[in-house]
Amino acid sequence: MEDLAPRDRALAAEPGAHAAAVLDVQERCGQALFGLACRLGRARRDRPSDPQVAADELAVWSAVDRLPVRQRVVLYLRYRGDLPYEQIGSILGISAGAARTHVATGLATWRRQLAEDEG
Repeated sequence: MEDLAPRDRALAAEPGAHAAAVLDVQERCGQALFGLACRLGRARRDRPSDPQVAADELAVWSAVDRLPVRQRVVLYLRYRGDLPYEQIGSILGISAGAARTHVATGLATWRRQLAEDEG
């Protein structure tokens, strides 16, 4: 539960209706990521295969996979799914501004991780 935002932690800790809200957000995220995976599968078949590009892409997304859950989800939705902030906010049940903030925070954390890996 340490990966959850404080609001999500509070909702998850309360039984009943609030737990249902958390499950709803998780289900919407799962559906969005499934749709994204389907689109990515189609896009990958259309793309030329360059081993260096594939290796670089793998390294980038492996670093993203180490981010906290919320940051990881928004980065996948924004950069793999090419979704606008408004749609990301709608999927996650947050405002477009909050989605922008999570993306910016995720990118800052990601950059810091890459710098630590290289240093």
